[in-house]
Amino acid sequence: AIVTGAGRGIGFGIARAFAREGARVAVADIDPVTAQAAATDLAALGGEVMAETCDIRQSSQVDEFVEKVVARFGGIDILVNNAMAAEIRVPLETITDEGIALALATGPAATLYFLRACHPHLARSQGRVINLRSGSEIQGLDGYCTYIAAKAAIGGITRAAAREWG
Repeated sequence: AIVTGAGRGIGFGIARAFAREGARVAVADIDPVTAQAAATDLAALGGEVMAETCDIRQSSQVDEFVEKVVARFGGIDILVNNAMAAEIRVPLETITDEGIALALATGPAATLYFLRACHPHLARSQGRVINLRSGSEIQGLDGYCTYIAAKAAIGGITRAAAREWG
């Protein structure tokens, strides 16, 4: 199971649940310190774990990460696209270009990078993909425009992938 953003927070919780169930877990995180700390904690549960630094905004790093996972574990059965960064609590009229780029690069673009890189391996194993979305897509929240836009795009990507691969 590949889990992006598994160095802490929700991603770590997802990785921990997989490790407890006996899955071999690949931790992808931009922070090498939290990635290694997560791997140490997960390995203590008795599972096989690897951790690598991966900037999900860079398709080349995603490709390299996936190659390392396949070399280590022989394939991929589960992909969890969890990691995403966005500036929140920012009024729409003050959103910066950098804020827009951050949400789109770490949300829909990173999701596409991982789907593309993992597809050949997931197809061989009848693998599963979990793309995290948000209830805020429907509600709309003040100051969350870039976050909501990115999560809504991930929803569209998920539906398209399900139609193509299902």
